[in-house]
Amino acid sequence: MKKFNTGLFIRKVEKILAQADMRIVVDNEILLKDTPFSEITELAEPRARPSGAPTDPEEEPWNAPARLAQYGHQRLPSSTALNLYVIDSFGRRGIKGLSLGTPGPPLSSSYYFGVLIERSEDDDSMAYLAAHEICHFLGLDHPLRWSASAQLYTDGLGDTEATYSNLMGSGLDLTAGQIFVLTRSPLLRVK
Repeated sequence: MKKFNTGLFIRKVEKILAQADMRIVVDNEILLKDTPFSEITELAEPRARPSGAPTDPEEEPWNAPARLAQYGHQRLPSSTALNLYVIDSFGRRGIKGLSLGTPGPPLSSSYYFGVLIERSEDDDSMAYLAAHEICHFLGLDHPLRWSASAQLYTDGLGDTEATYSNLMGSGLDLTAGQIFVLTRSPLLRVK
């Protein structure tokens, strides 16, 4: 696999998030060697619904993604920045990215404070995944989602549709309503 170019990756993520006038600042870049977190196969099972797509995994505090968030916080205990973890593999088909909260918790010491994406040869795909998961963490949901009770819910925003062009679907665009939610997230630092 090719060497990961952090600068190029961040510029691509920023280009997507620029719609909401958001900028990314990299405080630290740490390579976690010799840890069990390179390949994360221990995930909560998605709940399949007979009438639609599975729900997102709901991680427990002792599952690997939550343990990785805790490990990352221990490495940088004074940081309040959102940790983005680029892992080699989730080890299962279909899961390429994961936000530990929608929205994420306000405490950086929480085991639900982090975003994970799977490494790929395709920088554009990785940038999309990172932007999508960061937006989950900042409060955006998918335009349509199945609940645990098999009910279909919308994100509650009047201007989103489940289209291929929307970032919270499989595209790159944000609506005015989504931008409104993002820019009012208490998790953003405003300068």
